[in-house]
Amino acid sequence: MMAEAMNGDGATPLVSVIVPVYGVERYLDACVEGLVGQTYRNLEILLVDDGSPDRCPAMCDAWTARDERIRVIHKANGGLSDARNVGLAKATGDYIYFVDSDDVVERNLIERAMATMRDYDADLVMFQFDTISEDGKPLTSSYKHNHYDDVIIMTPIEAIKAQVKAEIDGYFWSFVAAASIYRNHGFSFPVGRKIEDMARICNVIGESHRVVRIPEALYHYRMRRGSITGDWSMQLTRDWVRATDDRETYIVERFPELKNFMKLQQLIFFVNLDYETIRQSLVAKFSIDPQDADRIRRRIEGLTKDVAGAGDEVPESTQSLLDTMKQTFAEMVEPDAGTEAGQAADGQPDREPGRKREKAYSRKRRRYDFYVAGPFFNPEQVASMERLEHVLDTHGKTMFRPRFASDIAEVGPAGCFDDDVNGICASKAVIANLMDEDSGTMFEIGFAHSLGIPVYAYREGLRDGDSINLMIAQSVRAVFSSSDDLARYLETGEHKDADYAQF
Repeated sequence: MMAEAMNGDGATPLVSVIVPVYGVERYLDACVEGLVGQTYRNLEILLVDDGSPDRCPAMCDAWTARDERIRVIHKANGGLSDARNVGLAKATGDYIYFVDSDDVVERNLIERAMATMRDYDADLVMFQFDTISEDGKPLTSSYKHNHYDDVIIMTPIEAIKAQVKAEIDGYFWSFVAAASIYRNHGFSFPVGRKIEDMARICNVIGESHRVVRIPEALYHYRMRRGSITGDWSMQLTRDWVRATDDRETYIVERFPELKNFMKLQQLIFFVNLDYETIRQSLVAKFSIDPQDADRIRRRIEGLTKDVAGAGDEVPESTQSLLDTMKQTFAEMVEPDAGTEAGQAADGQPDREPGRKREKAYSRKRRRYDFYVAGPFFNPEQVASMERLEHVLDTHGKTMFRPRFASDIAEVGPAGCFDDDVNGICASKAVIANLMDEDSGTMFEIGFAHSLGIPVYAYREGLRDGDSINLMIAQSVRAVFSSSDDLARYLETGEHKDADYAQF
């Protein structure tokens, strides 16, 4: 029996579903099918064609003939935020829900959200999500957002604190909210930037009166090539900074009692961000604008003073990172035994650079817990690497991540090679993602093994009877079959390999 929330006058509320559309002709039908098939029927579905250059405009129009609840808005390309703003302005519903047009929803998503609104007198309902591949296959994922098993009822302040501490992810497709929250507070997404969800999610949470989180995975987030968020870049760093500044500005103005809380959380954020920019710049020759780096460091200095002045205690992990940053420049520019790789003791170029590199690299100080090897050339591979890195990060492990280390267009193949090999030698251990048996990863395993650096393998979904090349199997100390398997080992030291074959 379908459970539909009711307005005070007994009417069934209208839910506006806003779907920005751009360059997703392969996935659009699956997305819209999930929406028109919702068990909650009182919907208006707004397909906002953001000047898509493929068949999406015609596909959107075709859907209007199939379901009268669908409206199409054609507009010039302006980006995700602009498309969302246009859809929001045209929406007439009592509740608002945003969907990304390459993703898939469970058919009872709206029903469960509206029933929860009714049962708990809430005006914002959040739910869990999982990830799928380009072809729709389930992917293993581990998000803090999903780490709860019971219904959670929260005040706006409680939910804001959870979001700032990354216990609630900043995705607008992960919740349904009352339209009045948007309409009564001049809400809009920031146009021309990435990380727009994090910049605005607390504006919505803060204007609700009750937030409820339900332990049901109702949304399937597709990991694919060509998605909006990309690899690390300085522009992305600036967008992160602007997003977190926007978030802090709203929270402190709306809830002044959270001022000290936000100072501490901002310090934790900027310390982590600045450490990564320094590492990218010095270790990997990443192009960092000195003015950007200086602004971030000045923010850290100011926030450190603010936190100390408020009498708040800096978490041990953050203080450790602050201490590490103070040593970073001296350690990272220190030459190995007085000689740079590829240069002889007399300062002349080495005539046998390969042999000289090996000797110089082997003397590197161990600054990272793990060198994280693995392929990152398509969305499925990136998703798998993110799951692996997430486990290490949440267990306090420092990492050298080659996928962020070098831009081949800037440093060339030789520079990429040097950066990665230096990274291996600067790590206490290597953990290698065996997905797709990437040849570069195989080299990294062999190189680390030859230097006596411990190597661990990670292969999601490994089962009894599967096969692993004997040269790899004999080089590694353990093969973890999932993120949970690795997490258990890091927490307890316990692990048992699957009964795989070696060939």
